Amino acid sequence: EQEEQEEQEEEKKKKIEQRRKEKEKREGIIELETIIKDKFPKLEADERKQTAVRNAFLHAWKGYKENAWGHDDLKPIGRNQHHDWVPGGIGMTIIDALDTAHIMGLKKQVDEGVQWIKTRLNFNRNAMISTFETTIRVLGGLVSAYDLIGDDILKQKALDIGNRLYKAFKPKTGIPHGQVDLASGRSHNVGWARGGVVNSEYGTLQIEFRRLAAITGEKKFEEAAERINKNLERNQPADGLFPTMYDNNNDRWINDHISFGAWGDSTYEYLIKQYVMTKQKETYLLNMYKKTTAGLFNHLIARSTPNNLMYVKERRSPTNDHKMDHLVCFVGGMLALGAEHAGNPKRDMEAAEAITETCYETYKRQASGLGPETVTFGGANDFSPGVRSYLLRPETVESIFYMYRYTGNEKYREWGWNIFQAIEQHTKTDIGYASLRDVTQANPPKANEMHSFFLAETLKYLYLLFSDSNTIRLDEYVFNTEAHPVKIYAIES
Repeated sequence: EQEEQEEQEEEKKKKIEQRRKEKEKREGIIELETIIKDKFPKLEADERKQTAVRNAFLHAWKGYKENAWGHDDLKPIGRNQHHDWVPGGIGMTIIDALDTAHIMGLKKQVDEGVQWIKTRLNFNRNAMISTFETTIRVLGGLVSAYDLIGDDILKQKALDIGNRLYKAFKPKTGIPHGQVDLASGRSHNVGWARGGVVNSEYGTLQIEFRRLAAITGEKKFEEAAERINKNLERNQPADGLFPTMYDNNNDRWINDHISFGAWGDSTYEYLIKQYVMTKQKETYLLNMYKKTTAGLFNHLIARSTPNNLMYVKERRSPTNDHKMDHLVCFVGGMLALGAEHAGNPKRDMEAAEAITETCYETYKRQASGLGPETVTFGGANDFSPGVRSYLLRPETVESIFYMYRYTGNEKYREWGWNIFQAIEQHTKTDIGYASLRDVTQANPPKANEMHSFFLAETLKYLYLLFSDSNTIRLDEYVFNTEAHPVKIYAIES
């Protein structure tokens, strides 16, 4: 009888615990241990908000098609204006936005894009173009679209641009030049980089080249990516933090500037993303990431006053710069992705949450509801706007997406929706969406530019934020730094 009573008590405790967990889930509260154990909570789609984001994409696509089709970027104020990376353009917005259209279920737009790629896309252009930007947007866009859509023309075009970009890998260090001529194969570094290359530009090519190697069987692309990784491993400083400029002819760092913003950012995320992408087989990449995150927490993480907001400063030895770029806001998502692998999940998830909150605060506190390009921490109110423009950037909504996928906390959907509504209110034009000149104004003036990453990244992450948890699962895909999802795959041992 006593045993039966004890069993009943135990059963009662289990039911109470189950009700507590259900309540916490309803309220968006999920314990850290549960996040790490179960990895991803089951999430339902918010179809009304998905539709709103899809309609924004359709508005931008329509304006681009009618006014700049085949060119690289639409200028969204006025009519028939565009910006091109090379004369005549290479359809960068089409290629960059194609996987977003597919994810959104927009078959007509996907078919339009694939048809243009099949019949009109020509990479044989005598003009210098950024090795980095072309890799993440064009090569990344094509290999991702091939993974999702499967049309062989996408693989053929990916191989074409891959071969052209490969010609930038001339220096004996294995680190490519910053610019390459797509027709002749001539390449050189940009003059403003002090004769070298920007760290984030050469440290952010590996996912695209490795996926190209995997789908084509061309091993030279895998070998090129490995040379970059091994160079980074050999030259990683003791504190784990890479300077932002590197002399790729003489194998040395040029400066002592450390940044998780411009010139440094995506090198760090590609360490953990490659480890995840190749089914966690390459432990040297994980070890480099661990060393990097140790450096981040030891040297760059700081707190503001009076509200104790966590932020990431820059270092220009021996002093610190308390400026934080909008670009830094990817860090929340990076830490969430790496939390289960890097050996300190509680620290990393708490920091991911805190940095994402800080980034949202940089939006929330502006009269427009949109975040500035930079903020400077200090003074009586945590931070103040620095460069006040808003370029339709994705990094804050990127981390909001990751945090929602890992935690299920509904506040992240609320934050994302608030940002989307501000985008609709302040940046929408008759034919697209425009950057803003000053987010501190209630009616900010517009700038005549709509970068392709608005469709490739910002709208994609917002759409996925309101999607169910099975849409582009994070245990099946890894996003490149342009938000192009590529399949996780097993590498040859």
